[in-house]
Amino acid sequence: MSQYDEDEIIERLLGDKTGTYVDIGAGHPYHLSNTWALYERGMTGLLIEPIPEMADLLREDRPLDKVEQVAAFNDNKISSFYVGGIGNTTGLSSMNKDWLPSDCIHREIEVVVRRTQDILNCYPEIRDNAVLCSIDVEGSERNVIEGIDFRLFRPFLFVIESLESKMLKPTHSQWENLLIGYEFVEESENGLNRFYRASA
Repeated sequence: MSQYDEDEIIERLLGDKTGTYVDIGAGHPYHLSNTWALYERGMTGLLIEPIPEMADLLREDRPLDKVEQVAAFNDNKISSFYVGGIGNTTGLSSMNKDWLPSDCIHREIEVVVRRTQDILNCYPEIRDNAVLCSIDVEGSERNVIEGIDFRLFRPFLFVIESLESKMLKPTHSQWENLLIGYEFVEESENGLNRFYRASA
């Protein structure tokens, strides 16, 4: 289930649209998941999650989805990744150490980082039929969006976490212009996430 009724907002905005989804920073298979309700309804998609134990849980609990154990970004590299939260079933993780409260960081791991579009291109059927892209990446939102080629990937709806986890400040001003430039319009927000619909 989602955190603040995101799944209900998603269902309302999607209406009767069917297709696939892409969940970037997927986290736990169902706890605080923006795509679990869709999976239960029979929709499938791509889950992108760099933390090994989370990726293993996703493969176990959501066997019909594709799982990529990488971090999406605007280039390809190996990077440090900071894992925090309570057992990370509901926790925070980020490539930016300063993004997380220092007392919540449990450990630092090394992860594979790939350009968002390069990951999507490995799954053309999901890429070409996506109606939803959920992004929850604790400070890397702009980098993830910059890694998308909007000529190849244009879901009907983006759901993007837009609240900084350390100071609880809105962050959409850092990346919203990219979506607006590609003709997405804000349809809703719930304090934690913002919802953008393709206008063309």
